[in-house]
Amino acid sequence: MLVSTATEFRTFDYKTTLKMMKDAGFTAFDLSLMDRGTDIPEIFCGDDYVKVAHEVRAYADSIGLPCNQAHAIFGSHLGAAKPDTKLFADTVRCMEIAAIIGAKAIVVHPMQFVPYMGNVEFLKKENYEFYKDLVPYAEKFGIIVLTENMWQFNPNNKTIVQSTCAEAKEFAEYVDMIDSPYLKACLDIGHTVLTGESVKNMILTLGHDRLFGLH
Repeated sequence: MLVSTATEFRTFDYKTTLKMMKDAGFTAFDLSLMDRGTDIPEIFCGDDYVKVAHEVRAYADSIGLPCNQAHAIFGSHLGAAKPDTKLFADTVRCMEIAAIIGAKAIVVHPMQFVPYMGNVEFLKKENYEFYKDLVPYAEKFGIIVLTENMWQFNPNNKTIVQSTCAEAKEFAEYVDMIDSPYLKACLDIGHTVLTGESVKNMILTLGHDRLFGLH
């Protein structure tokens, strides 16, 4: 079993970061492609991002530390990620970088830019279009996109509430509605605890064919 943790290329350069992970006993790394949440890490922002990604991959390979999965930028709360938006383009860049570095899958948060309650079907439609538009890029780069169970914060009573894919049934529906081997689920145990869903029910409902990643 691979045990990984998230990278942080803002505090240290990538060689220092990966070497510390290796020395600490991790057997893989989870490539975090979000700097302060909504930005791609600076080292991947230039026109030479493909070259840099290959350099990171070469170093990781040299120390025997594989990349088992990745996480794209946050942005699900900012607005619809249509194909002509920067958010969509940045997400695609994250997918390409992750694939080069060796990740088998990349977590891409589902859209939740409006309150979940009262907008369940609207968000499902937005997410259908979003993930459908990502699938051709997933096929091109050879990387699986993982949707994730989410939560929201209710500012009125200052409590955590359910959001997209927080319930097992809807989580499974999101994977099934795309009907592609390039869209699967990443189960975040912490998010599950926050929203009150049963972890056991999540795992059993998603099943082997849908469940691919774990946080």
